[in-house]
Amino acid sequence: MQLNNRIEIPRVDALKRSLIDDCVDRLREGATVVVDTQRLQHLVADEFNRRMQADGLTVWPSAEVFTFSAWLSRLWRDYANQSEQTVSVLLSGEQSRQIWERVISENVRSQYSEGYEYLLWHITATANQVQDAYGQICSYGIDPDGYTDHISIDVAHFRDWLQAYRHKLVKHSAIDHECLADHVGTAAEKLFGT
Repeated sequence: MQLNNRIEIPRVDALKRSLIDDCVDRLREGATVVVDTQRLQHLVADEFNRRMQADGLTVWPSAEVFTFSAWLSRLWRDYANQSEQTVSVLLSGEQSRQIWERVISENVRSQYSEGYEYLLWHITATANQVQDAYGQICSYGIDPDGYTDHISIDVAHFRDWLQAYRHKLVKHSAIDHECLADHVGTAAEKLFGT
């Protein structure tokens, strides 16, 4: 059902409707909008396109609406394209997970030369969990080396794996999405001297 050049979006309450309207207004002014979910990204972009059609336009620029992760990736690509220095390669989530798998497998193999595959049957599942944990410590700015009292064997292994993982990133001049916000911040400091 169309009301006042707007299409009703099911199950979107008045506050969300107001937020979407504000985002679309900013997009029409040429702003870039960053939202927290892909669903909201699609809702805002769809509403932007509906409004452009309702205004009688047949061609218009794409809506600059991104999730936070996609926006950071775009900022990094822009930085890499503008930088005169060599810039680290941004790994995909899958590439990062494969490095975690390799690190964990190599670590387990080096500690237990025979029969190691029975000690950790699900290296892929472990790598997924470790990658998630790593994402959390990056998000919250936690230094896992800052905790020395009463650490478990799991934490000790995680630290070993993290050190090896970071070493591989440096060796291959790569960065990952988990700590991308930190890298973008560092790049901004270099560019703008803040």
